[in-house]
Amino acid sequence: RAGLRPLPAGVKEARATLRAHGLLAAPAAPGVLAAPAVAAAPAAPAPVWAAPGAHAGAAPGARADKPLEGVPAGREDARAERPRGRRRRAARRERDTAALRFADVWHELPGGRSVLRAVELSIQPGERVALMGRNGAGKSTLLRHAGGLMTPSRGAVHTGGRVALLLQHPGDYALHEHVGQEATAAALDAAGLGGVDPDRHPRDLSGGERQRLALAVVLGDLGGDPPAVVCLDEPTRGMDRGAKGDLADRLRALAAAGSAVVVATHDAEFAAACCERVVLMADGRPIADARAGEVLAGGWYFATETARILGGEAGVLRPEEGAELLRGRMTMQVQP
Repeated sequence: RAGLRPLPAGVKEARATLRAHGLLAAPAAPGVLAAPAVAAAPAAPAPVWAAPGAHAGAAPGARADKPLEGVPAGREDARAERPRGRRRRAARRERDTAALRFADVWHELPGGRSVLRAVELSIQPGERVALMGRNGAGKSTLLRHAGGLMTPSRGAVHTGGRVALLLQHPGDYALHEHVGQEATAAALDAAGLGGVDPDRHPRDLSGGERQRLALAVVLGDLGGDPPAVVCLDEPTRGMDRGAKGDLADRLRALAAAGSAVVVATHDAEFAAACCERVVLMADGRPIADARAGEVLAGGWYFATETARILGGEAGVLRPEEGAELLRGRMTMQVQP
């Protein structure tokens, strides 16, 4: 998409091609920091809270020559308390409005092993969150608690309404002899199965079609009331690129209708296309929780191919974003 030919076959070849055309910084020698391919924009200054009795930006220890607006005279110490109070109020609002909230949730097995460890996590209506982590990190267990299939050893799970839960084995959702008996025609069409013979047996479907059938069973059609929370565990297994794109569109539509969407996945490309927030789990608890561009561009294992090629520059995750970044660096048409 950036105009380079021939197309590279992999990440290493793509990085080598970009370096050869001056579009990507060369790897640094040991102990030497690599120079960026383009000058980075200056970082925005971090917000600074004023110390008690001093204006923000004043010299350390300086006193204010007039009180802050809204702070009564003699109550200068309230200056430092206000930011903390705002954070507490924001946290309370988040708890009160969350579609899904885990409050100090533990899941402990007999013998002392803990699958979940003091999980604190809030997800608001309309949010699209990717839950990522290595196998055994606790993702599936967390979703089972969200769906009410498990009870925490300690702590509590709070939901704002119905939870639609799709687990990893789509065949478990097929209970009838015919596809048309599993879900309405509208639900099948919304899941991308409108062209499938409704008289086919669900077990005669391909892996990707079974996954979409399970989605139709869990989500229903778009005409009904959307669930408060939609939890999907590895929903793209067996799906081709087109089906993944359709699923991402469906989940965005659900979020736009007010559902909180939580997807446990190892598919970084799908997470980048579908979700705006990524929670990275390890050893039974979240270890990172930030915008997708921060988490999926900041490493290697949990990163998209585009982020790997560009080294995480500018938080670029998807091919179209990477192509736009590279075209901005090119002053002429480049041919290998």
